[in-house]
Amino acid sequence: MNKIPWQDIKRDYTLGIEEHGKRIYPSLRQLADKYKTPFQTIGNRCTKEDWLSERQIISNKIRQTKTKKVIEEISDTGVEFDLKCFEDAKTNREKIQNLIKEKTEPKEIALLISSLKTNQSYAKEALGETSTEKETIIISPDFVPENDKHNE
Repeated sequence: MNKIPWQDIKRDYTLGIEEHGKRIYPSLRQLADKYKTPFQTIGNRCTKEDWLSERQIISNKIRQTKTKKVIEEISDTGVEFDLKCFEDAKTNREKIQNLIKEKTEPKEIALLISSLKTNQSYAKEALGETSTEKETIIISPDFVPENDKHNE
């Protein structure tokens, strides 16, 4: 009679088998067919050594490791995205400030100020700040066009 490869059978049952990039957990019947060993013999050994508990522990550890890896990847992507949003908001702020200097129409200035507020809130969100309060942007006199200064 051939020697039963218990180590291989137990490994396949508790750790599963990688197939096409996925982990498959074979049934005892599938293992009996694969290793040409009576189903009842494998079932008895599985029960005696409590392979099912080992399988559950190992499966949970694998799942936790995968979850942790996914969370880290998402977190890294989120940080990169937030930094990009913050940099975009800074760039847009500079552009808007330059446009405010050039514009003479009060409606255009109001529109640009509104855009500046929006960009400021994007930048704050990217840095993790949230606010439900109305924020006021104070514009330096340097940003008021020359022909509006004499109307003050």
